[in-house]
Amino acid sequence: MSPASSPTITWTPEAAAQLEQWLAERVSAAAMDGALASEVDDDLRAHVHEELTRRGVSQVNETDLAEVLASIDGPRPARPRSRWLPGRDSVRPRPGFRFRRTFLFFGVLWPALTLLAEWAFGLCANEFFDPLPTVFHVAVVALVPLCLFFVYRTVQRQESPRAQDEYRRSPSNARC
Repeated sequence: MSPASSPTITWTPEAAAQLEQWLAERVSAAAMDGALASEVDDDLRAHVHEELTRRGVSQVNETDLAEVLASIDGPRPARPRSRWLPGRDSVRPRPGFRFRRTFLFFGVLWPALTLLAEWAFGLCANEFFDPLPTVFHVAVVALVPLCLFFVYRTVQRQESPRAQDEYRRSPSNARC
């Protein structure tokens, strides 16, 4: 049921557009939560229609609709803006010293040392099972610390002041 098809209530074009925009926002948010979009749309339209009828509004303008929508939504808390939105002047802050060292230790050094110890001494192979029976297995397991080292190095390069300046100057991040 569209806003203009209601027999007792007439809508201004601005109010109808405002309602459609409001419904699109609510329906997309509800659809992300797993609700059926058509059911949410129908329920919200019926609720708006009931509220307008209860208030005795026959010609809906933007002001009347804004009051009804505010009563349906209730007070909305201010949503903090993300510091990392594209196109903003700020760039994502660098992870702290502790995070970088922890990532390097547990992501690169620990797996590399574990691989070397198992390959050299065969501790797990002697007691339980052989996790590195062939050279191919050693190469595949060695990819873990190697790939994580490249991730670490890439993140470090992207966080450099030079990379941040290039990010700010790139045409895709220019403000309109």
